[in-house]
This record gives sequence, C-alpha cells and structure tokens, in this order.
Amino acid sequence: MRKTILFAVMIVFVVANVEAQRTKAMKNILNLNVEFGGSFLQVQKDDISQKQVKKKGVIYFSAPNRLSIEFLEPKGDRFVLNQGKMYVQEGKRGYIYNFAKHESKRRIAYVVTQAFMGRIDEVEKMIGIKAKFTESKALYIFTFEFPVNKESQYKKIEFVYSKLDYHLSMLTLEERNGNNVIYSVPAIRLGKTKDVKYEIPIPTKR
Repeated sequence: MRKTILFAVMIVFVVANVEAQRTKAMKNILNLNVEFGGSFLQVQKDDISQKQVKKKGVIYFSAPNRLSIEFLEPKGDRFVLNQGKMYVQEGKRGYIYNFAKHESKRRIAYVVTQAFMGRIDEVEKMIGIKAKFTESKALYIFTFEFPVNKESQYKKIEFVYSKLDYHLSMLTLEERNGNNVIYSVPAIRLGKTKDVKYEIPIPTKR
C-alpha cells in the first residue's frame, strides 16, 4: 500500500514539474518574434516514393498574419500570406486562395502564424488538442498528435523553439497520407522588414 501511494505521489510530482516547465517555456517564447527574417531549408518527403526534395530560401514574418517565403532553390517560387489570402507561386503559375472560401487553408495559415509568435495556447484552441511538451538543453518542443478519429489532413504538427533566442527553429507538418514537410530556420535576423514584399501578386491562374 505504501509503495502504491509513493508511486502515485511521484507521478503527480513529475506531471506537476512538466506542467511548470511547459508554462515557463510558453511564457519565454510568447510574442517575442513579431517581426523577423531569416534563411530556411524545406525538406519534403513523399511516403510512397520515399523521395526527399530540398528547397532553400528566405522567410519573413510580420505579426500578426503577414508571411513571405521566397525560394532561392528553385528560384522564383513564392508563398505569401496577407489580407486574408494565400498566394502560391510554383514555376510560372500562381494561385490565390481566399480564406473566406478555403477554410482548411485559413486554419493552417493561422496555426503557422501563431506558432511564429509563440502563441501555443491559440494553436491549441484552433486545433482542439493540447500540445505535448518536451525539452532538451537547447530546445523547447511542442507536439500536436491528431487522433485517428479526428478530422484533419495532418497526423502530427510539431514546433521546435531555440532556447537561445526563443525563435521557431523548426516546423514539421506530417500528413496522414505520409507526406512530411519540415521547415528548418537555423537563425533569424530580428528587426524591421519594411522592404519585404507582402503584397498578393496578380495570379496567372486561379
């Protein structure tokens, strides 16, 4: 009986300690990265072909909802979030998605922009799942694992923040169909990004 009580007390202590560390981490990363730019590496893996496609570029963010991604490899591809719309440039063709008509795109855009600002609580409200928190000496890790019965194209979404400056250093989007996209932002340049083009271009194809 004593062993059972002692074990239960230890579990409560561990859970309480993890929750305290989680709260501390959320406080540290909250709203710090409201405007920045940095280089990134995108790695996309197709589960069927097992092929990995790597793309490099620069990423700029201006809170609360402006995001610009310019690919340098392949050069010319772009991704822009602004004014309630998503713009995707692939090769010579551009596509605009109006969030009023594309709810799934609005939701993932909201999740990503909130993650950049470190607003894990807002992401949890949107997704309806509490993030699992873990940490290492250098990183805070928040993982959202979607139950099989939950309606979502994603199986897992994970945000990794650097303890050095609290920026979002890695974003993983794992889809149920096996596609896996990882964005790695090893370092950021904090400060104004007034010269960044956040305007939604006129698309060549809708």
